[in-house]
Amino acid sequence: MGEVAKYKQVDAPIEKVYDYWRDFTNFPSFMPNVKQVRALSDDDRLTHWEVEGPAGMSAEWDAEITEDVPNEKIAWRSVEGSKVETNGVVRFDDRDGKTNIEVALDYSPPAGAAGEVVAKLWGD
Repeated sequence: MGEVAKYKQVDAPIEKVYDYWRDFTNFPSFMPNVKQVRALSDDDRLTHWEVEGPAGMSAEWDAEITEDVPNEKIAWRSVEGSKVETNGVVRFDDRDGKTNIEVALDYSPPAGAAGEVVAKLWGD
């Protein structure tokens, strides 16, 4: 299983950062390899992800939110039977009007191919 951890500070209040991140349809605007995220449930806890990786390779999977604490963290995992197994958590930390973001992700791709896509997705 591969692991990725990323840290970033943004110049925005934690409420705005959390709200923007929690709307997964926003991901293509700040993660160019994410082509589309769409909700599969009314509460947006179940989503379908489409991403593009190196050499035009693509991957799709469904994911579910396992924990959602507003303005603190969002945890997720791929649903059983997904071609890409992934789980992770993003944490938000208020820094006087700025927000620290910490993302930790584990993934286990089939035959390594989709892993390149996932690694590229979080590598930038």
